Parts: sequence; structure tokens; C-alpha cells
Amino acid sequence: MPDFSETHREPCLLDSFTLATLVQMETLRFCRRLVPAPLPGTEARNDPFARHHDHMLRAARNGRHNLVESAEKPPGNTRLTRTAAACAHFRELRSDYELFLLDRNEIPWSVHSQESIAIHAVPIDPPGFAEDLLHAAARHTLQQRRKFAPWLDANDPTAAANAVLVLIARTLKALQTQSPVTAFRAGNGTTEPTRPFEARGEQKPNAAAPGCPQCGKLMRRRTSARGDFWGCSGFPECKGVRPL
Repeated sequence: MPDFSETHREPCLLDSFTLATLVQMETLRFCRRLVPAPLPGTEARNDPFARHHDHMLRAARNGRHNLVESAEKPPGNTRLTRTAAACAHFRELRSDYELFLLDRNEIPWSVHSQESIAIHAVPIDPPGFAEDLLHAAARHTLQQRRKFAPWLDANDPTAAANAVLVLIARTLKALQTQSPVTAFRAGNGTTEPTRPFEARGEQKPNAAAPGCPQCGKLMRRRTSARGDFWGCSGFPECKGVRPL
């Protein structure tokens, strides 16, 4: 079995990884709580509810799995293909949640609804860990989940399903933002020749700096008219930022 600390170092630093983990975890909880279990004495392949349950779980798992695979692969077509596959699985899962709502004569929240805006506005904290990744990443995920708990733990299945739909939308946005960057990950992550940071008038990334939420690279402290902030060391190809 591969060492988690080696194979998951890059994915753990991405917001898309945290969001995808939340989506998979909440889909498991959602199905356990709200999707009917197989009828007694009925084989799963003959039970439409069991098939729907299985499809949702597989889509969530495959989406997260392909996201991890895309981050672990070297730059090139394979990485881009894995990212595209992750997006496709999360879109399948989105469709399943939409059908869950339609079957109950409900519709997904508008992107302009107060609930949708509120969930979109919930920030994902920087991971802030460099070792013991299996333990630290799991703890980080649970800490982030508590921020979304008021919606995810709602007794109303419509609210719970809509909350997961917003998380899926955020995951897809994070993946789509990160995807173009994967074509420039060789060397210094750009199409230009590598030059020392000092020669480019930039501060060398510090090992204690957080990882970029979009591509996973270390960030550099930058200054703007509004104050200091963390900017991705892969700028301008990647424009990921974090507050100090």
C-alpha cells in the first residue's frame, strides 16, 4: 500500500480535495439517512432505490478518487483526463440530487437564494499541516464540515440535498479553476524558462507558507493597496490567493 504521506501530499493542500471529501462523506450520510434502503428479500440489482443509492455513492467516490489521481499524476494528458473524469462524476452526482428533489416536487435552490449565497460564502480554511497527513487531513475535513452543519444536518431533506448541491457546485468550480493550471506544472509551473526568484523580483516561497487552494503550490507573501496577502508562486498562470 502506498504511503499516504507521499501520495496525498499535494491533494491535501487543495480546496477541491477538501470539498470533494465533504461531498463524498455527506452523500454517504445522506443516503443512509434519506434514501430508502433495499426492500427485504430483494436483490440490489432489482431494487430501483438500491440502484439509485449505489449510483450516488459510486459517483461521489469516483469523483474524489479521480481528483486525487489527477493531482498525483505528472503533468500531461493523463492528469487532464483525470480532472475531466472527476468533473464528470460530480456532474452525475449533481443530477442524482436534482432527481431526488424533483421526485418530491421540489426544485434546487436558486443561486440567488439566501441559503445558496450563504453556503458559497463559507470559507475553506488553509490546511496548515505538513506531517501526519492522514490524521491532520481528516481533522481538517471535520473542522470544515462543522461550518456547513446547519444546512447539512437539516431535518428537511430538501435543505440537506440542496446543501450538498451547493458543495458539488463549489467542488466543480474549484476543479475547473485548477484544471488549466495542470498544463503548466512542469518545472516552475509556467511556459517561460525558469529563473531565480530574486531575478524576477519575487520573494522565494517559504516552506511554512500555506499551499495554494487552486494548484497546491507554496504561496508567497504579497502586498497590494488593500494590504498583504498570500499569492500563489505560480502566478500569473495560477491566481490563487489566501488572506494572511
